[in-house]
Amino acid sequence: MINFLTRYSSLILAVSVVFIQGCGESEQTASKGIMPVVVAPALQKELTITKEIIGQTRAYDNVELVARVQGFLTNRLFKEGQMVKKGDLLFEIEKDQYDADLQTAQAALLKAQALRDNAEIEYNRNKGLVEKNAVSKREYDFANAQYLQAKAAVMSAEAAVKKAQINLNYTSILAPFDGQIGVAYVSVGNLVGTNDTKLATILSVDPMRVQFNIGELDILKFEQKENPSFEETSKYVNVSIYFQNGTKYGQPGKLYFSDNRINPSTGTIMVEALFPNKAKELIPGFYVKVLLESNFTTPGIVIPQSAIMEGQAGSSVYVVGSDSTVSMKMVKTGVSKAPYIQINDGLKEGDLVVTEGLQNLAAGVKVSYTYDLAYAADSTRADPLKPSADSQRAQNKR
Repeated sequence: MINFLTRYSSLILAVSVVFIQGCGESEQTASKGIMPVVVAPALQKELTITKEIIGQTRAYDNVELVARVQGFLTNRLFKEGQMVKKGDLLFEIEKDQYDADLQTAQAALLKAQALRDNAEIEYNRNKGLVEKNAVSKREYDFANAQYLQAKAAVMSAEAAVKKAQINLNYTSILAPFDGQIGVAYVSVGNLVGTNDTKLATILSVDPMRVQFNIGELDILKFEQKENPSFEETSKYVNVSIYFQNGTKYGQPGKLYFSDNRINPSTGTIMVEALFPNKAKELIPGFYVKVLLESNFTTPGIVIPQSAIMEGQAGSSVYVVGSDSTVSMKMVKTGVSKAPYIQINDGLKEGDLVVTEGLQNLAAGVKVSYTYDLAYAADSTRADPLKPSADSQRAQNKR
């Protein structure tokens, strides 16, 4: 045991000395108050205007089919969920009563026409005779009144025939447009036509509407100053959507409608875009992410969005000076496109802004910083959002 202690005592002593020295160096570094941060240079760039909003798909047309005449449902001629064409026969209501009504009305019309024709003959006869003073004026007036009443009776009979024909037509319920029909609410054999009985719903799903609300300030960013109308602005905005799982829908859309006023309680306006949907990938009621992107660019100073701090006084950033001292600067932000945001006022090209390590910083603190050489390389590229092939991390401690 004594030999063991003698053999390893020197080693234990050496390790203890190294540990004590290491602790001393760490305390010395901490006492200097130098904090490590990550920085990025402010760049002069042109950015497209983008905005992401949650939207919901809506059918282009939505009609609830109802029975407009009363009777027993005799036939259903579709499979629930199938696609139908405009004019397709979907339901039939018993026709016997309405067919009989039509025949009765047609017979009444024939009778009224016969009476009218006879009254016309009598009128013309009395008209000739009254001119020769062969009949009294009173007899002529009576013939004229009978003729006018007969003509009115024909018009009434014609209207009755038209109404009977309409009711008979209502026994055949047709698809009002191309679309997809849903579940049938009523089975064959049920009495329909009472209390506006709903039979089924048909939706037009190609194209598909996507509805969303956009803020007033965002609208102004996209507007063309020379012509701020919605129709003109929509020409300069590309629209795409993403499903909830992050997959991008394969067809681009276009803006086609905006409401006529701003909602005063939310400060937003309802806007709709149209998307082709031939493959029926879009289903009404889907929640999607809408991406609006201008097809024009705006020049300015850009920095990573992660550098922005929001407070009661507005937006601010930490800037590292030439002596590695941090200062806070208030900035005015402009358009953004992840991961960048445009700075309209407060920074100049080349300023180093802190993007990581913001939590424990304060103005006047000394820092050691690292930055990504890709940020500097961005100044030679057209698109600052596309990663550089030779992007690497480099350290510069001061």
